[in-house]
This record gives sequence, C-alpha cells and structure tokens, in this order.
Amino acid sequence: MASILLPKIALYNNISTLSNGLAATYGVDDQTNKSTSIGLTTLVAGGGSTGGHYRINYDIGITIADSSGATVTVAVNWTQDGISRTAVSTTVAFTATTNGTALALPIFADNSTNISYITTVNGTTSTGRYGVHIWVTKE
Repeated sequence: MASILLPKIALYNNISTLSNGLAATYGVDDQTNKSTSIGLTTLVAGGGSTGGHYRINYDIGITIADSSGATVTVAVNWTQDGISRTAVSTTVAFTATTNGTALALPIFADNSTNISYITTVNGTTSTGRYGVHIWVTKE
C-alpha cells in the first residue's frame, strides 16, 4: 500500500499547530501484570533526523497490592544537546491499588538519539503487580 504525504496542517480550529503540524505518536508500550523490573525498552529509535520536540507520557499504577514493602519507579532516557538525560518518576509503593503516578514530560531530543525507558522494582513483591503505559508524541 502506497503512502500518501499530505501538506503540513499549520492551523487546527484556527489555532497554530507546532513544528510538525499535528502531534504524531512515535512510540507506545503497554505492560500489565508486572512484578519485576522492565529492562531498557526503546520507544523511539535514533537514526536520521529524529530530533526535535517530544512529549513523553506515562502512567504507572499498582493493580494488585501487597504488604511486602516493594516499590516501583519509571525512568525515561534521551540525549539533549549532547548530554544524556534521565527523568525518574516518583516512587510508587505496592501497598494499595490507588497508588500510582502519571506525567506528561516535554523534552527536546537530539538527532540520532533513542528515547527509552526502564522500570525498577525495589524489594521483592510476593503477589503485587503493576502496569505501565507509556507513549511518545513528536510535536
């Protein structure tokens, strides 16, 4: 199937759009029923001219609570102005299903850089589970 390239949408509802027109989703990862850390996961693979303004959105929450004392965080990684950057979420305890955190993080990523994430579970959970939903849009 052939791609159709349309001109940039400069206005939407008479409001100027950002550099690429409408924001496009470049990477998505949805993980559920997790009890251990998630290793390095690439959301946007570098190469070519992938640099620019992005928004990283994540939502991490406990789906099954336990009293083990374990916690989980999410960390997002990218390169900006030649410097490796990391943004780490607040710590989420496995003690209640109402525990969680969400964030929309605007960043600028260099050309040819990856945007990735990891989660880190500190401690051991016997029955606790969490879910993480993360997506990246280029603006």
